[in-house]
Formats: sequence, C-alpha cells, structure tokens
Amino acid sequence: MDDTEDDLKNLLNNPREALDLELKQWIDPTSNEGRAKIVRACLALWNNNGGRLLIGFRDDGTPDVDNAPADVHAVHAMFGGEKLQVLVSRYAAQAIAIKVQFVTDVGGQTHPVVTIPPGMRTPVAAKADLPGGSDKLLIKDNAVYVRTFDSNGRVSSAEARRGDWDRLIRICFDNREADIGGFVRRHLAALDLNSIIAVLRDAATIAKPPTTADRVTGEMERQYSRYLNVVAQREVQVPAGVGFRESLILVQGEFTCPVSNRASMERLLASAPHHTGWPPWVNLSGATRERLRPYFRDGGWEAMLDLLDPASRPFPPDLSYWRIEPTGVFYHIRALEGDITWDPDQHHHAEFDYILQIKRVAEVISVGLSFGRALGCDEAKASVIFGFRWRGLRNRLLTWWVKPMLTRCNREIGGQDKVVTTATVPLQTPPAGIPPYVANAVRDLFLTFEGAAIDNKIVEAVVKDILN
Repeated sequence: MDDTEDDLKNLLNNPREALDLELKQWIDPTSNEGRAKIVRACLALWNNNGGRLLIGFRDDGTPDVDNAPADVHAVHAMFGGEKLQVLVSRYAAQAIAIKVQFVTDVGGQTHPVVTIPPGMRTPVAAKADLPGGSDKLLIKDNAVYVRTFDSNGRVSSAEARRGDWDRLIRICFDNREADIGGFVRRHLAALDLNSIIAVLRDAATIAKPPTTADRVTGEMERQYSRYLNVVAQREVQVPAGVGFRESLILVQGEFTCPVSNRASMERLLASAPHHTGWPPWVNLSGATRERLRPYFRDGGWEAMLDLLDPASRPFPPDLSYWRIEPTGVFYHIRALEGDITWDPDQHHHAEFDYILQIKRVAEVISVGLSFGRALGCDEAKASVIFGFRWRGLRNRLLTWWVKPMLTRCNREIGGQDKVVTTATVPLQTPPAGIPPYVANAVRDLFLTFEGAAIDNKIVEAVVKDILN
C-alpha cells in the first residue's frame, strides 16, 4: 500500500469503509472501550492481509468534528510514540508491527492513520481478555477477529464465523506461495530465470483464444462511446492535449453474488483493495456534489468525475469515468496523470511516466481479481481478461517525473498515438503471481517508444511496491 503524504491526504478526502479500511470516531485510547476498538481493528486488518485504520471519522466518511481533540499536540499525546504498538502487542498472540502516521485533512484537523502491513501467513488471535461493564468481554482470549460483512452488508470487525475461514485460509496460502516463489527465484537465478519466464510468457500468448484481442477492442469501443456520450450530455470541457488510459475487465465464470442493486454494487467496491488513495473504481456515493455519485443507467452502474478546476477541492484534479455491468464487465477511463492539473505550469503533456503506468496496470489487475472473487466465481475454473488502451502518446517523452531519483540511460519518444494490450489471468492467481502479467501488459506499450524495454526486475519491484 502506498503511504506517501499525498496519497494519505487523498484517502482522507474520501474515506469509505472497506475490507482494508476501517473508520473510527475519536476514541480515548486510555479507556477499555477505546483500547478494545483499536485492538480489534488491528487484529482484523492483519487477518485481512493488511489495511488501514483511520481515527476521527464517522462510518459515512465525514470527519467527527464534535469529538475532535483540541489541537495537534493533543492528538500526538493520545496516539503518538509507541503507545498503539505496545497496546496491540499486549493482546495479539503473535508480533504485529504497526505504523502510525499523522495526516492533516482539508479542514486543518490532524488524524492518526494506523497502517497494518500485508504478508499474513497465519491468522492472529487475541491472547488475553479485556473486560467491559456487566461481565462483558470487550476482547476475548483466543478469539480471531476479521473484517467481514454483517447481515446488512456493512463492513465491520468481528469474531470470525464459519463463512470467514475460507477467505482467511486463501490469504495464508497466497502469502506462503509468495515465499515459495521467492525461494525458487533465488535458487534458480543461475539458470537464467528471465529466459524461462519469457518462454512461458510467449507460450501463454500463443495459447490465448484468437478472439480475445478482438473482443477487448470491440468492448472498449462500446464503452468509450458511452463515455463520449456522458461527456457530451454533461458538457464537460476536455482540455486540449490530454492523453487517456482505458482499462477493461471481463470476468469469465459463473457468478453466485452478482451485482443486482446499489447495495451489491457498493459491497463489491468495498471488497476491492485500496492500493492508492484514489482507486480506479472510486466510490463517491457520499459526495456533496450529486454529479460525482454513481448512478444506474442502461443496465449498469457508472460515474463521471470531472474535477477540472480548483473549486473541486478537496478532491484531486481528475477526469475519469467508470462503468460496472452485471455481466462481469468493468470499464475505466482516466486522463493521464499530470495532464490534468490546477496549475498550468505543472502539467506533463509532453511526458509519459513509465513507473506510473506499471503501477496503474498492476492496480487494475489486482482489483479485477478481487472483483471476480467478490462475484462468487469458482477460483479454480474462472479467469479474468484485462484490456488496456492508451491514447495521445505520439511525441511524448518516456520519462519518470513522479520519482525523479530513478534514472534510465535513454529518453525515448512515442511513435504512435494509440496502443492496445491484453492479459488473461487465472482467478486463483495470488498477488505474488501478478508481476509477469503486468510485464506482458506493458511490454508492447513501451516498445512503441523507439523500442524501449523495461527490465522485468524493475517491473516486479514496482508491482511489489504498489501491492505491498
């Protein structure tokens, strides 16, 4: 999970309860009730394979201004130092390293953001009781707390029930598989593993159904036409020189939990991992501006985000559109990062950041696999087709403006305007197995920049950075 200051500020602009994001009102960490809420949340997020706890927000994502501490010093005094780490260690049956950051929202209030890292290989249980009033236990010794959906479809932290154990075990196996993959890579390095991966990648490409590329292109054209219609209907003034990235997800399998109404749509979005503070299918259902909220049209859910001027603050500058259809079709189009800015002197129309593109492709693949699982598909049988299309690339400079400390010898120029790539990923693919699919999806993209080739080791490192 990205935890830069800008990313966390974006997260505070639109916090929404999700499996990997818990919101709590201001609480007293010295009281039993306050300690219990923090401990249960941290244990549940660990068993979710990581996530964040935001303190100072109501369940609907609005700041809890009525109970806020007097100033930033009071916030640090209550939650700073190692107080929360010591508290969690007192009740967790195994060591959990947590990270506490303090981020200021647009209203000037400082909030503690508690980050629980991914990598859970064994579920953690509570190791001690924490009593409450009337013989009630706020934390139960030996209890396993998880992030789960209650009977009303809302996300909460609670004791694991029989329906939660399948997901817990799958997370453990995925992370253990990542360890095995790392072992294999270390011990087979002398056998030129990159060549082996290239051969397997080419074989997978040959084995793809011949209609996949045509299907992706046709579906993208259909969805792109819908986007243009919405732009026209809303009279959105798209700035000149803006490039775009389109993403398409086609889930291949039988759905036992289809998207049938608003509740199921919001539950689906809440199940997706938050690798950034502004995910592709961002849910602004609580936005004060009605035009930013998702709406139902022509058999699917969609949203248009035209945040093109400083009046849109606290949201970041953005021009994007997404759509979800019950048939397992997910579409997203967004203006390239740096092309939409409130400061005309800070735009990057002439540049194309390769690190950002690798991150965004990895994020979409991770979210797409999450969508397939949330739809109830059989992981052993289902797969997900991904399509990506970039527009407005000609004459752009392949660079790295987001992280200028990264250097490359060449600075290649884009030779064509549009590029389409595809990838078919088995639904049972764990997070550690995503990098090769990302490398395949961006390979042809970078080749259009005078034959540029990004080393697979760089791709793998960037993917791990965004996913972990």
